[in-house]
Amino acid sequence: MQVRAIETIYNGYRFRSRLEARWAVFFDALSVPFEYEKEGFVLNDETRYLPDFWLPTLKMWFEVKGELTLVEQELPEDSGLFLRQHEKLYSCPELDLMRRFRSSQPWPVALSAGQPGDHRIWFFGWDMSYSSAGEYEDNNAFWCIANGKPTLNVNIMSPGREIYSDCLYGDVLKHFTDARDHGYTLGPIDNALRLARGARFEHGETPMM
Repeated sequence: MQVRAIETIYNGYRFRSRLEARWAVFFDALSVPFEYEKEGFVLNDETRYLPDFWLPTLKMWFEVKGELTLVEQELPEDSGLFLRQHEKLYSCPELDLMRRFRSSQPWPVALSAGQPGDHRIWFFGWDMSYSSAGEYEDNNAFWCIANGKPTLNVNIMSPGREIYSDCLYGDVLKHFTDARDHGYTLGPIDNALRLARGARFEHGETPMM
């Protein structure tokens, strides 16, 4: 039996799922502008992809999934003695798509898996502090308020590192380092997550909180 996502109308958009609509509630609670399914892409490998959200003030794409898909992989013959026989390797099609998307257009992309407040965020961007075209990934990014504005804390620990818009010396996106440089707070984030998680849409476009 297949479970189908419920289309939901909110804030003038018809979202493909309640999960997407709840993240829209989250963005509205923090006054983060968003555009839903703004533009489709054909990636470098000819894959067609339509991102969920474009966040113009953060200059970042934001994809949401209820859960990720894990595909078991065979251990390579040259895996070495440090891999026990009972250990398994997995690939994740959704994370692989985000890496390819990041490399096919100028802007960073984040993928959130799970319901608001019970989710995990992967971030894919560019860091050229140490090289001319360095890929940057963080598997545990989180929303925060830094320097007075909502952003992602992407765990940039070294003061010499910055997130760039692309691999060809694009703009430095300093808001991603604000949490490191200015500190951060989580109170407004926690409140927005509660609103998003508790939103009910059965009674029309304005969710019941």
